Amino acid sequence: MLQLFRRSRHYPIDIVKFTRLWFRYRLSSDFIFQGPLKFPLLESLLVRFMRQLGARCAVVVHDVVPHYRRPFGPFIYKIYYRSFSARVFHTGSAKSAIDASNSKFAENSVVVPHGNYDIFNTKSLTRETARAVLNLPAGSNRLVVLSFGNIEDRKGIHELLDAHVELTNSGVDPITIIAGKRMFDSSSRLAITLKSDHLPDDVVLADYRIPFDQVQNYFSACDVVVLPYREGSTSGVLKLAMAFGKPVVAAPVGDLRFEVNGDLGILMKENWDASELAQSIATINERLGTFSELVRVESAKYGWTEIVDKVVSLLDSGVVGDKPADGDGASATR
Repeated sequence: MLQLFRRSRHYPIDIVKFTRLWFRYRLSSDFIFQGPLKFPLLESLLVRFMRQLGARCAVVVHDVVPHYRRPFGPFIYKIYYRSFSARVFHTGSAKSAIDASNSKFAENSVVVPHGNYDIFNTKSLTRETARAVLNLPAGSNRLVVLSFGNIEDRKGIHELLDAHVELTNSGVDPITIIAGKRMFDSSSRLAITLKSDHLPDDVVLADYRIPFDQVQNYFSACDVVVLPYREGSTSGVLKLAMAFGKPVVAAPVGDLRFEVNGDLGILMKENWDASELAQSIATINERLGTFSELVRVESAKYGWTEIVDKVVSLLDSGVVGDKPADGDGASATR
């Protein structure tokens, strides 16, 4: 198995390298794409051309439509997914959304859960060591709540800060960490809220892209991970929390409504608010040992060996054909 694509800045070089290698190995290789790499229309034409010459191509659908909307995004992505002879989905809801656009998809699609992100856990840090690395406020036994990932309005940051105040007033005495790259305008309400002189002393803000080797510091240091999103489809943060054995509190959006069960933490109600978020965090805090053990057991089901075996069996099962799905109007390479 070869990994050919790196970060986006390497795309022009890697797409050429990929094409050259495909011409070299095309008669004996299967190709698995992890969603659109950069330019869905260009890549869909490449896949169709490859299939015309006999390559077997499957796609792993991470987000049905990306978090960050593009003009004509749904139409473009529909063409992209139809270019493949088989599709691998992480959840049943994502599969249903794509199957609905073409009845032929259902028989050539499977659901394989996304694996946990244990590659980030390279040091197996103790909670105490990680908290010392982050130089968190005094009190090693205090509850630490983590919001991780790009910081933007849809992530429920305002509600999290309100919940922090409620927890403090109720005697829980939490430390709340908000870590991730700033994805909002400097004049926005969120920017004003996150100014240092507006934040409580026990709210730690790390508003920059967290380097790979530092991700484990935050997840090892925390007790609970919060996903109070107002909108979204999937969340890699959930798989990070699982990898580190951390229970979550999540809003019922996108695939979270199906993935977060009693073993992984608490799924809030549809019309949740800051008070429900605070109460859910408090509930996990009261049963932290039980929740943490449940997450560790559940996370073991998402190992990458089992997941790779399921994807390979899809290719070996014979359902991967050699022609693009019909009916999408993109026939330039047929």
